[in-house]
Amino acid sequence: MKPLTFIAALAGALALAVAASASQSFSASIYHSGYTCSGGATDTSGQKYGTFAVTETHGSQIVDASVTVDDLYAFRAYNVSVTESGHACLTNSNVASFFTDKGGKAVVHFQFWAHTGETSAWVTIRHGLTNDIVRSTAVPINR
Repeated sequence: MKPLTFIAALAGALALAVAASASQSFSASIYHSGYTCSGGATDTSGQKYGTFAVTETHGSQIVDASVTVDDLYAFRAYNVSVTESGHACLTNSNVASFFTDKGGKAVVHFQFWAHTGETSAWVTIRHGLTNDIVRSTAVPINR
């Protein structure tokens, strides 16, 4: 009986370890739009310019994220800022940057810290100090 008890305990520990490291993924579309702190882009009726995607691992406040864009201006540098909402409205400016190709396409991967108490995040993508700005809707974080 002792070997069976040990195996059952080991299986339970492994199940807990797998559950503790489970990850969740979410994505949101990107629009040329105004915004609210809690929801990101407010006008989702227009053209979509890409996707903001996050994957978070249970027990870690580091979020793996990516932005995939299409139909932005060609051969332009853009900066990505992440805004978190829930307890407060926090913006981490210029967490990533990218350069579009001749078709206005690009992909960038980055990480950001999900602050305690914040429950959603969204991105602002901006070329320099111009009005060439697009924003995503919010995705859940700290789940």
